Amino acid sequence: MPKGSSMKTEIKVLIAVNVLILIFTACTLLRINYLKEHYALDGAASSWGNGSVKYTQESVYFSGSEGKSEVDAFMLRRQMEKTLKDQAALSDDAAGRQWIDCAYAETETSIYNGRVYTDVIATGVWGDYFVFHPEELLYGSYFSESDPNIDIIVLDDLASWNMFGSMDTVGREVLINGRNYRIRGVVRAPDIQDRIARTAYGVKPHVYVPYQAMKDFSPYSALSVYEYCIPEKVRDFGRIVAEEVFKTQYDKGNTVEQSKRFDLIELVKGVRDIPTTAMRISTFAYPWSENTVRAAELEARILAFPTALLLIITACSTVALMFAAAKGMGAIAKRIYAFFDAQREKRLKKLYAKTHPTVQ
Repeated sequence: MPKGSSMKTEIKVLIAVNVLILIFTACTLLRINYLKEHYALDGAASSWGNGSVKYTQESVYFSGSEGKSEVDAFMLRRQMEKTLKDQAALSDDAAGRQWIDCAYAETETSIYNGRVYTDVIATGVWGDYFVFHPEELLYGSYFSESDPNIDIIVLDDLASWNMFGSMDTVGREVLINGRNYRIRGVVRAPDIQDRIARTAYGVKPHVYVPYQAMKDFSPYSALSVYEYCIPEKVRDFGRIVAEEVFKTQYDKGNTVEQSKRFDLIELVKGVRDIPTTAMRISTFAYPWSENTVRAAELEARILAFPTALLLIITACSTVALMFAAAKGMGAIAKRIYAFFDAQREKRLKKLYAKTHPTVQ
């Protein structure tokens, strides 16, 4: 086979391989983006500030032995405020709040509607919990820290249906440990087809109450998660603040920056941690929302490394194709030049023949 023909075949094969790699990487990037859109815990960072200021979101997880009380949560808030001011992350002339936080605890309990008891997972929330975890509202509304009434509750649709045989139960009451709670809203539980979220969510219904109210029926439930959403002064600013405010906790590895969790660079960096992901070395259980995102993050990490590697291979082969194309264009240019040069020589010969006739 001629050398030129062999080179053309190699170029065609290289182009075909690059197309397949690009299709594969496009599919994996779409999957990673899907995981990010459906499971990332960056609801506060993506919605707070209306886009005028970039925000970052951090979650800090505590074990049962070091869980925080409501007083501790207020002290953490004050310490965060001081740290942000010391770092010049807050503007003195800005109107309204420039950062938000929340904390919560989970426990198991039973709720009663006068006829039946239902076992549930109860989440006691403090601060702007529903900004960080915007569950899909079906009916009613959330409650907030500023709400003067703490005898309120938000049910998921499983609890609402099990208790009343209806989804729209706003305004009705349920009892927990003999105390009445008025239903403020109903949220949607994860879809049964969503294997990741439903596995982490569990089979029991979930309800949400103010943390102050939870202390009435579960006095030993300590706040196990503290989260904050702050202006991102510089890249990784959330981690910088975490290292200062949560020195011990940060060293334990239970502080997670949610905002960049599904960025391709961060996922590739996390590939080295995949072998230890299955290990259970923590002294506490993560809440269902964190378990959900950890499962999605693991899948994204597995996809990220070959995707990044193939993108590098594609970039290198594209450069090789560009050189081959440049070389081919050079050869074509030479042929074109030779053709026009030959035509010019023919014209010159004809002209010479006319002006210098042959002597007979």
